[in-house]
Amino acid sequence: MNGRNIALLTGHIGTSPQTRTTANGSQTTRFRLATHHRYKTPTGEQKERTDWHTINAWGRTAAFCDKTLQTGDSVQVIGTICNDVVNQSGVKKFFTSIRAWEINLLSRHTGSSETRKRPFPPPERVNTPLPRNAPQNLTHGDELPF
Repeated sequence: MNGRNIALLTGHIGTSPQTRTTANGSQTTRFRLATHHRYKTPTGEQKERTDWHTINAWGRTAAFCDKTLQTGDSVQVIGTICNDVVNQSGVKKFFTSIRAWEINLLSRHTGSSETRKRPFPPPERVNTPLPRNAPQNLTHGDELPF
């Protein structure tokens, strides 16, 4: 039986995306993502918990992060959970991160225009012409031919 390792996170970017180029020329971008969980205690009190995740993106996804994302933006991240062990001065340190396959910008941080580093262009409008046989002057209540 094959296992699956898929992470789907929706949250806000907590640190500015940091981009670097590796020795072999690959581009990588790293940032921290905050996710929130609301719950009720047994006494009925509302609480909120924030979890922080390290996101690593590579290649075209890293380029997208570098050009588009900024602190405070709301994003959806799809990727895999990676557990790494690093030996530092004889001490093993364990790190968990998300290797992002896909990152979708959900909404911009609503800060002032001076704090925005990169403008996000509006979506392109596509004007699709009507089919030749489509009725030209339909009004409310008219029946459609299909």
